[in-house]
Amino acid sequence: MKSSTAKRPEKQAARETLTRGHWFGRLPCALQDALLDSARIRDYLAGEIVSCEDQPISALRAVLEGQIAVTRQIGDETYLFHIGGPGFWFGELAALSEIPTTVTFTARAKLKVLAVPKSDLEQLLSRHPAWYQPFIQLLVQRESVIMRAMAQAMTLSPKDRLRTRLADIADLWRTDGSEGKFVELAISKGELAAMVGVTRQYVGRFLRSLEEDGLIELSFRSIRIIDVRGLRGDTRATGFRPESA
Repeated sequence: MKSSTAKRPEKQAARETLTRGHWFGRLPCALQDALLDSARIRDYLAGEIVSCEDQPISALRAVLEGQIAVTRQIGDETYLFHIGGPGFWFGELAALSEIPTTVTFTARAKLKVLAVPKSDLEQLLSRHPAWYQPFIQLLVQRESVIMRAMAQAMTLSPKDRLRTRLADIADLWRTDGSEGKFVELAISKGELAAMVGVTRQYVGRFLRSLEEDGLIELSFRSIRIIDVRGLRGDTRATGFRPESA
């Protein structure tokens, strides 16, 4: 891993990436400046662990370039929960408390991350208590995503779980500031199967049906989301209708 104090051009590029995201883009300018001033920019190689589950975390971080996998080891299995792209903030709960992070964050390929040291964040918020509010909003947003995913896992059929999971990931990427008309997810069939709890073969068959319906486009280790509303079963967007459980 390489690390260095972020220079002005790097920080300007970081600001341009992060302000496209809903959370950072809506922060007061003074708070944006304070976070960027105290931040460092770090590079990671593919497969390198950024932070490990059940360990104290040293910084609040955001992806600037590349993708990061969010996983948790349960028994002998590693479960994939999310793949974050540019604009994805992570480690917020551990950075704001003494609670260790509950998941592992790993670089999927060459990765550039902005890191605000926990000690700097604590000092910043002690001087400006009103700035706790946007961080609480970030925590609440993440909690709502987790609770929705748990409810879906318990109530939806495998086909509806797959469709909804793709739509949720696409929405999160858009919220984080993904550019372009469509959302390009660099995710394999095996990784998607691990997320939803079905076989890779099942995912392959179902993705082909979604492609035939015009909701996605498939390529090697990549899924382009064409119609998020259609994935959610909004028949006003397409003729697609959700499967019953």
